[in-house]
Amino acid sequence: GLAWKSGVAAEVLCLPSSAMGTQIFNTKYYVEIPELFAWTAVVVTLSRLLEKLLRAAMRAPSARNQQPWEFYVVTNKEKLQALSEVSPYAGMTKDAPVAIVAVYRTDCLLPMYAQIDLSIAMENLWLETVNQGLGGVWLGIAPLEDRIARLMSRDGISEEYARNRIAA
Repeated sequence: GLAWKSGVAAEVLCLPSSAMGTQIFNTKYYVEIPELFAWTAVVVTLSRLLEKLLRAAMRAPSARNQQPWEFYVVTNKEKLQALSEVSPYAGMTKDAPVAIVAVYRTDCLLPMYAQIDLSIAMENLWLETVNQGLGGVWLGIAPLEDRIARLMSRDGISEEYARNRIAA
């Protein structure tokens, strides 16, 4: 939750167009108190939901408890657009309010199980998404080398971290 709130605070400082932080800044600047409370409630609610989703994913079992996963919450419209071009099935990502990019590390005790471990974590995330009454899509990038290469070229992601899944 804190990372999500920090991201919104960063948006307040840099004011990207059509971002929640920009909306909060504008409501403060123009003294629109009801809208400010509404945007604050949205940020708190979304941060709690995202925290529940990520906690569910991180509770997944893994081989020798290596937990070789990392999760990145993407709300930046340009990055969502780039993610939508990684796979022919990811087009809806550009219109999603948030995407969670999950990657696995191969520098772990049992690298041959890292992809399976991440898949279990993603299943936990997906089950919690349904439990919270949210909609979404689970997109796989690995092991398709052309999609991994596209992800690496667009975002400068190293090959180690490009083997991922996207939940939008």
